[in-house]
Amino acid sequence: MPRGISLVFPVSASFLPSLEQSEINTLAMLWMKLSGNSVMNYEVATLYDQWDLKLPLFPPRSYLYHLQPIGIGTANVESLTGYITRLAQAHCIEPGILMERVVAPVGIKIPGSTKSSRTGVFGHTATFNGTGMMAAQWVQALESLTLRSDLRFLTMLTWTNVIPPRGLLRHGLAYCPICYEQWRETGQAIYEPLLWSLNVVKICPHHHQLLLTECPHCQVPLSPLAWRSRSGYCSRCGGWLGFCLQPFALLSDTLTKTELNWQTWVVKTVGEMVAAASQLILTPSREMIGRSLSAYVNLVAFGNVAMLARLLQMPKHAVWQWCTGKVLPQFDTLLQVCYCLGTSVLDFLTGVVTTAVVDGITAPLPPKTRCANTAFCRTIPIEKLRRQLEAFLEDNRSLPLPMTQVAKSLGYDVRILRRHFADLCHAISQRYLDYRKAQHNQKLEISCEEVRQVAFRLFSQGIEPTRSEVARFLSKPAYFREREVCNALLQVRYRLGLEM
Repeated sequence: MPRGISLVFPVSASFLPSLEQSEINTLAMLWMKLSGNSVMNYEVATLYDQWDLKLPLFPPRSYLYHLQPIGIGTANVESLTGYITRLAQAHCIEPGILMERVVAPVGIKIPGSTKSSRTGVFGHTATFNGTGMMAAQWVQALESLTLRSDLRFLTMLTWTNVIPPRGLLRHGLAYCPICYEQWRETGQAIYEPLLWSLNVVKICPHHHQLLLTECPHCQVPLSPLAWRSRSGYCSRCGGWLGFCLQPFALLSDTLTKTELNWQTWVVKTVGEMVAAASQLILTPSREMIGRSLSAYVNLVAFGNVAMLARLLQMPKHAVWQWCTGKVLPQFDTLLQVCYCLGTSVLDFLTGVVTTAVVDGITAPLPPKTRCANTAFCRTIPIEKLRRQLEAFLEDNRSLPLPMTQVAKSLGYDVRILRRHFADLCHAISQRYLDYRKAQHNQKLEISCEEVRQVAFRLFSQGIEPTRSEVARFLSKPAYFREREVCNALLQVRYRLGLEM
């Protein structure tokens, strides 16, 4: 080898991209002459040119786990609130931390609030599974964090254009204890089906048991999504919600056979509806209800809207507004219409008209729900109710009650009472609000006095009465969130010369 030339071949792969192909070939031939290698070595050397030295393309990484939802495309699809609970459990954190610190900052706008406070976030969890703005915002935020594109099917967002939000969802959590028990015994994932969150569903579709809404241990109504929610457990006391019941043990004392048949039909047709949400090519439009109902007017009532209204035992004006598309029927009313017409809700909302009712409506109306508005169902004793409401207002021996409890004790919907007795209802509500305000002020004064006593006692012991030190000895340190309690401590510190 000539002096001054030191060549080791094959050269490193990192060096080759900087050379042209002709230069690589020249170096290879020179190396063959100097080393006496065969052509085979030259062929091996030229294999470097076939290597792909570009960095591979990695798929985007999600901020949260790409957790698979349960039951999409079936009637047992889980709810969005239940998915949030499982997602938090997968990250070994509480749902409150996940929602407040991770999800809420990603574009969640709390109605009536300028920031994502705990009260603001958890004051709207009952709407997460519905058709409104809050459901859409949380779906969008969670999809951006998990990189999933199917979380909208865990809500009723597919039906936003055809189902109004009023009366659609429960205010609390409902559950079937037998489902929970069976899932735990068989090792299945414990979750919360979307059907359980709908107000019209009263029974479990699998066990035909009434859904429960309270914890059997602490008897507290369950929240749809709380700070410490965990599927299958009470968010208040942590008790297990699953247990076994004898078949129909509850329903035999609660629902008649006719009512059970109605609820069985409801869970079946609503189950078909939520199962089809992920398979629809076109989103149902608002005009579809008017078209479907108008088709049944022509099919059953010979084009007479008033005749169809009589057959459905519903107000003529309401049926006419539904046909024109000016007003959408509430979900429970829509179910009654479909029940009478002998069609499923899915067919009705997608424009599939059945001819089973060509000879007239023969199916009985659902029990206990024959009228969408109770004002059409019975005569209201105006004078009697007026005297009863006045008695509630003038009763100074009992604690004031909210208007909802007053209406419940009288057996009437609060909207009906407010429609006929607006002044009395307003006075009862204002009396209750004044009572609550007085109670709150009294508790604040007790807390302020306790702060003063603790602060003086700590100072006498040689300990500076800071907020953290005083809070350790308070019976209810959470009241330090109130401005009045903070001012009470500040005044004590001024008197002691600790503040200037």
